[in-house]
Amino acid sequence: MSKSHENMVFLVDRLRRAARLSPAEWLDFFRAWFWLLFFDIALRLRPFPELQAFASRLVSRPTPAPARVQQILRLLPLAVERARARHLRPMTCLRRSLALQKMFAQKGVPTDLKIGVRKEGGQISAHAWLEYEGNLLGEPEKITEQYAVLQK
Repeated sequence: MSKSHENMVFLVDRLRRAARLSPAEWLDFFRAWFWLLFFDIALRLRPFPELQAFASRLVSRPTPAPARVQQILRLLPLAVERARARHLRPMTCLRRSLALQKMFAQKGVPTDLKIGVRKEGGQISAHAWLEYEGNLLGEPEKITEQYAVLQK
């Protein structure tokens, strides 16, 4: 199979998958794409505590029903991951976490941003993630064993 044929097959497959998204999933995708870009730029211009406060600020609306909360907790991380994978620039875990936290807050779902560090092979690395009522969102359970939490 030629390279151009492989590319065409890949493109057709991507278009088929995109066509299966509902209008609500497309809207969440575009919102996620926007918030990723927003926080990518804002982290260069504004202090982190200000951005984190902005991201976590809940929209004044009634708290969603528990079943709706579970649906939101399942769907929004997918939208952010889709947007992250198709963004202009690589998006770090911090940008992803802030964008996702903002999207959760807009739906009335409070989350906690965690930032952890670890030393590995003489290098220090950091990771950001979200928790809802103490449960990790979109992260392996071991993440809390691998990183010492700095930001609570």
